[in-house]
Amino acid sequence: TYSAAISACEKGGEWEKALALLAEMRDREIEPDVITYSAAISACEKGGEWEKALALLAEMRDREMEPDVITYSAAISACEQSEQLDRASDVFLEALSEGFFATLWDKKDVDLHGLIVPVARTAIRSILTDMITCPPDRHFHDSAKDGDLVIITGRGTHSAGGEALLRPALTAMFHRDLKGEVECREDAQNPGRLIIPAASLEAWVARRRPAHERSDDVASSTT
Repeated sequence: TYSAAISACEKGGEWEKALALLAEMRDREIEPDVITYSAAISACEKGGEWEKALALLAEMRDREMEPDVITYSAAISACEQSEQLDRASDVFLEALSEGFFATLWDKKDVDLHGLIVPVARTAIRSILTDMITCPPDRHFHDSAKDGDLVIITGRGTHSAGGEALLRPALTAMFHRDLKGEVECREDAQNPGRLIIPAASLEAWVARRRPAHERSDDVASSTT
């Protein structure tokens, strides 16, 4: 079948062949399904073709076809691994608004179990951005009220070879992207968790918020 052939292309990273097969399906008036589109988007991700991955996601919407978590994960990964971080966050937030990744939050904990590394990194970047912008339409971590941010990464038990992937990838991201401005440490009691201390987060957020907002915060705290 076409879906099986496109899936084979995805596994081999043959994005051009995958898109050619998808085009052939349209020419023959064979309707691709979500699995077919997800495989094609994943093939684009493996080929570093983030723009084509987003074009396929947009095409799904035009066809009134609902992406699933696999589709969104592949599209996010395509953008994130090509350093298109804002676009990755946009797709992540779209998926969130559609009810995907909704179990990410558990009170003050962020549970990244089951996420691939690019999606996990995008989730954390989005969470940190929300702490600065304080969006009114979704939950965000307020370290002044919620305390430390706890990131559950797992110990790699279910990863290939039993090797932890999320924890080292996120630790590296904090050091690389945030230049060590936010403290990130392994939980001494549980190596499957990372702890981001509230004081470190508050100081980082204060430096990132626009000056007028910081002034408003000071004014409100003195009234």
